[in-house]
Formats: sequence, C-alpha cells, structure tokens
Amino acid sequence: MEVFNLSELDGWWAEAYTPEVGWALGDGKEHGDDPSWDAMEAGQLYDLLEQKIVPEFYHRNKKGIPVKWIARMRESMAQLTPRFSADRTVREYTEQHYLPAASAYLERTASKGEKGKQIADLLRNLDQKWGSMHFGEVKFESVDQYNKIEAQIYFGDLNPDTLQLELFANGIDGESPQAQKMTRGAKN
Repeated sequence: MEVFNLSELDGWWAEAYTPEVGWALGDGKEHGDDPSWDAMEAGQLYDLLEQKIVPEFYHRNKKGIPVKWIARMRESMAQLTPRFSADRTVREYTEQHYLPAASAYLERTASKGEKGKQIADLLRNLDQKWGSMHFGEVKFESVDQYNKIEAQIYFGDLNPDTLQLELFANGIDGESPQAQKMTRGAKN
C-alpha cells in the first residue's frame, strides 16, 4: 500500500497535499520547460530527502521504531484513503456518471426511441435553419459596476424556445472566461 507521497503540486496531489501526509515540490504553477525551474526543483528534492525524509525515517526510539514516520503513515492513510481510494472513485463514477447515463439511455429508448427521434429532429432542424438567424441592433450600457447589453435577434425559421443564448466574455488578468445566460425581452 502506498502511504506517502512526494510529488509535484499538480493533479490529485495539489488537492490532497498537507504537510502531515507527505511532501510537495514546486509552487503548483506551470513553468513550461524552464531549465532553471527544473534545477530549483531538483535542489528542493535533494533538500527534502536530506533534511526531512531520510532523517525522519531513520530517527528511531530506543526500541528501534521510527515513531514520527509511523505517525505520518497513519495520518496519511486516515486522510487520503477515504478521499482518494479506488473504492471512492468507482462509487462516485457509478453514482455521478454511470447510473445517470443508464437512466438517460432507458428514457431515450422508451416509446421506441421517441425521445431520441425528437432530439435528432431538433438537431437536424437547427442545422438546416441556423443560417436564417441573425443579429440586429446591439445596445451597451454601463450601470455602476455592471454592463447591460441588449441585442435584437431575429430567429428566422427557428423556434426561439429551442435555443438558449449566452453572452461570452474573455477573462481579464488571468481570470476565467464568463458566460451569462441571456433572457428574452419584449418582442418588437
């Protein structure tokens, strides 16, 4: 059984790491192929091995037991096993993905696949009539810290009830992009 981890702060270890359960290298950020960063992390690895990991393993009480090492092993198993075990993963995938997918399949195949036919017809209709939709006048107003945007949208041959429009904005200064569902106003 794997008990300790010494790894980069990425993937599951970025989520799981605490000093009681293992050791971490780096700062959790991407540094590309920067050789100076690789050298810094190599130095960090040697320092951890030399100053913390190896001494903790070899530090024994009078009976020859590595007490701190065993305490860290127990803490690691207590914290990490429930959160990052294959049992938990299989359970979560089953509950969150496989069972809903099976239910959706049964729903779509009921009534000789009528739901699936409706979805296929909707997609075909969107594909054929998408070009008939276009934008008209767009109004932009800034109120306090918020932006209000109104847009005329001509749906052409498409049923507006089958569409959801979103306003998308790129993130600023490294923030995530934002998508805002638009609401339908009065018909002009």
